Amino acid sequence: PVIQEILRRNPRAVISIDTTKKSVALAAVKAGARIINDISGLTREPLLARIAAEHGAKLIIMHRSGNSRVMQRRTKYIDLLDDILRFLAKSISTARRYGVPLQDIIVDPGIGFGKTAAQNLYLLKNLRALRCLGCAVLLGTSRKSVIGDTLRRPVDQREFGTAATSIAGLFGNVDYLRVHDVAANLDAVKMLHAIWQNKL
Repeated sequence: PVIQEILRRNPRAVISIDTTKKSVALAAVKAGARIINDISGLTREPLLARIAAEHGAKLIIMHRSGNSRVMQRRTKYIDLLDDILRFLAKSISTARRYGVPLQDIIVDPGIGFGKTAAQNLYLLKNLRALRCLGCAVLLGTSRKSVIGDTLRRPVDQREFGTAATSIAGLFGNVDYLRVHDVAANLDAVKMLHAIWQNKL
């Protein structure tokens, strides 16, 4: 009902539903949601991909190491970037097998999910590596602990740090930024574009 009411008031809104449960995803897309965001990367419920395919929804596939109860104890990797790329490539293959077109798949490196602060910073520095997967890339860093750990700021004082990570995302050639304070981050992005596009 919430999704239906949002779309009634603003038919142009694009609704993204965060879930790892196929029943929730199905109800949401039937109500008008156009993006399914699976933080498990299809490891919990691969049939989310079929729902996305059958309803023409975009599918966000995120990397994480284990579920929310254990992921911060699983921060050891053989090679951080390579392990994440292998995980996402496998998830992409699952999504394609269920009929999701490559252009409807968005990958997310999972900043803050099963990574230390140092590992998160390393990923922010190396976001371009994700382009080899052939999908759009989403970056979600807004107010996350890597910003708090780095700047020693509580959650309600992380907007400047978030804007800096958004700019890092642009340098990393990401396609989507997931943020809380849209206006502040949009200003940061517009300013960077203005600097890049200046021909003087």
